[in-house]
Amino acid sequence: MARKYSSTKNCPINNRSVTAVLDVLARCAQSAVLSDNFQIEIACSSMRELDECCKEYDVDLDEFLSAYLQFVKDPDDKKRHYSFFHRTEMEFLTGKYLANKSMSSVVQEKGYEKLQMYYGVLPFLVGQLGATGKLDKYAPVIIELLQCMQVSTDNFNFYSKLVIESTTSNNHGSGCRRPFCSQLCDLISHKEWHLEAETVLSGLHLLLHCACLDLDLLVIDLQMSCDPDKAECLRYLKNNLSKLQGAFGHGKHCRKLDLCLYIQNHYEKKDAGVSDDYLSLVLGWTNLVKFTGAIGTEGIKHLSKFVYIKHLDLRMSKSDVFNDFVKKCFAECKKLKQLQLILDFPTKTEPSSLVPLDCVPLKVHTDVRLRFDRIARKNLPWALCVIDAICPKSLGGFDRVTFHSTNFNREKDADLIIEALKDKVFMKVIVTSHASSRGQFNIIQKDKCPFEFEFDDR
Repeated sequence: MARKYSSTKNCPINNRSVTAVLDVLARCAQSAVLSDNFQIEIACSSMRELDECCKEYDVDLDEFLSAYLQFVKDPDDKKRHYSFFHRTEMEFLTGKYLANKSMSSVVQEKGYEKLQMYYGVLPFLVGQLGATGKLDKYAPVIIELLQCMQVSTDNFNFYSKLVIESTTSNNHGSGCRRPFCSQLCDLISHKEWHLEAETVLSGLHLLLHCACLDLDLLVIDLQMSCDPDKAECLRYLKNNLSKLQGAFGHGKHCRKLDLCLYIQNHYEKKDAGVSDDYLSLVLGWTNLVKFTGAIGTEGIKHLSKFVYIKHLDLRMSKSDVFNDFVKKCFAECKKLKQLQLILDFPTKTEPSSLVPLDCVPLKVHTDVRLRFDRIARKNLPWALCVIDAICPKSLGGFDRVTFHSTNFNREKDADLIIEALKDKVFMKVIVTSHASSRGQFNIIQKDKCPFEFEFDDR
């Protein structure tokens, strides 16, 4: 900060002088940030204190203030008024002041409402303590403050900031076993982490830098509205996963982390992309137990290596990918309880070229659910032939089949569907269609129909 003053005013650096005035400015920021009446403008008493300090150390007051503050003009007042640029600047200076001069005041602080004022200051305080080698000494103070502030155990973004500020190295091993990181881990939930788009990068960063974290389950849930390949907040997702794989993916004796990975955008949206890269990046350090996404040829290779999967929701756009999945993955997933497939094949695909899903007996019963998206009425016979070709007869058929159609006809198509699927589906068939005129939702009851049939053409 001394260099900022020097470069701004083109004058030689006198670190001792500028640092002394900065200490006064930091105390002014601390008084404002931690007061009940927060104000960004410098108080008159603080201005007098700064003026006296500048005279003592031969620092030009106006030049110093113009480097760190902004001038506020008041037409009704001839006096000069200065204010900080923003609250973050004040929080940084407060962290600097507390780390260098007044950690004792942090220890003595009481009262929940008062402690909330430290929320924006703590990352900077931790950073200053880390830079001056005092962090491990004052780690118990920081931890006690966090407990008194009642910071949520799943506030991954905040805890990640503290970890980032606590270390000056990007090496995953640096700081992992320092007293501060170890004590911080005790505040964070060790049972299950549920990370979404807004918290996944922070959560993965915590995993990378805190060696003593021992989670039971990690859930990464990226909703349909978030494209992981394009979302700005996920720019470094693959990079973070790669770092974790590099750090923990090659230890023979490391306990693998149970993972649920949901990439809803790939699964729900046609042509949104495939999830193969993400599967490759969780190999070696996780036991994938649930997965939702779109899968391609490379994804099949990766998926076949996860033998503890219990739940799969997959979109497939090519018949050869489906066939490879049945031969290489379905056969290996001995613990699979539910499989839900969106078949997005071109309608020119020959149903007879598809491998049936019951080619390999499973050790547990698997509910198999099938879905066709945006299927036109003219392609209904083709879809019914596909269902017949891949039907898992050894499992008793499909648990349910869903048609998301553009123009199915209630009067003409219901009987055709029931007849074709009466020995292939045992729970439910669902049709959602866009009728040309106002339709209805109801459950169609037919003689000798073994499944519940919902037809919605509203």
